[in-house]
Amino acid sequence: MHVDPLSAGKFHAAFFDATEFVDTYTRQIMQGTLFLPGEEGFPAKGAACAAILMFPVNNDRVELQATVERISENPPKGAHLKLAPLPPEVKSGIEAFLTEVLRGESPPVRFLGTSDKDMSDINKALLEDDPEKDQAILQQQQDGGAAHKSRGVYAQVQEMAIPQKIKLALTGGKAARAVLMKEAQPVVHQYVLKNPRITNDEITEIARNPGSGTEVIRLISVNQQWMGDPTIRWNIIRNPKTNTQLVLSLLPKLQVSQLSQLAKSDSVKGAISQAAHKILEARGKRG
Repeated sequence: MHVDPLSAGKFHAAFFDATEFVDTYTRQIMQGTLFLPGEEGFPAKGAACAAILMFPVNNDRVELQATVERISENPPKGAHLKLAPLPPEVKSGIEAFLTEVLRGESPPVRFLGTSDKDMSDINKALLEDDPEKDQAILQQQQDGGAAHKSRGVYAQVQEMAIPQKIKLALTGGKAARAVLMKEAQPVVHQYVLKNPRITNDEITEIARNPGSGTEVIRLISVNQQWMGDPTIRWNIIRNPKTNTQLVLSLLPKLQVSQLSQLAKSDSVKGAISQAAHKILEARGKRG
């Protein structure tokens, strides 16, 4: 589960897959509890709060009311919540979702969510892939913010609430996706990756960018289709946010020229450059 604060006392909880969602529901939510992992941003013991659960598979979501039962300062760190009783329609909707997922079916969206009523006014232009606007976004990123047409996209996105940005991340065009990847709330970034229209070129740039968050890098690294692209894989290997153990597992697949570059690089972790040097020695090459 990935947790991000949305506002005071309200948290967004996204599940990595259906298995995690099923386990959390059966072991915690059915018992009236919920553990939100994290190290900061939680209200004090006894305070009211809310958790917005983002379902895997269909990106549906529901808001659960709760109070903070206790804060755990030792690993695993986080907040233990006492949930308010689930409304019957919410309980039946979640259980129907679980049943369909376990059957291998694609569940429909059952809940409107907390802010869907605010999403109907999203400019349809933001949902389109516009080559001219996309090029303006790229130029803006390269120039550091020149006055291009993309400035209008940026302004529109900045005015949105987080739920709107998540909705746009899942459905928006390339220009909107580029702006959303600069969003200050990391929770938005992972939903950009779920957009069915995102391209390998976009993933290549995200994987290369050292400013990409650790969760974004992790999500790219576990996607076999993206990691099958040599350029994306190479960018993931060189990104300082990538888990060192993952990088070490990928080194034997690299060409001699790539290993040599890593062995000589000052921009990668020492364990990585040393491992690259050892592989070169084992192949009878010099780093």
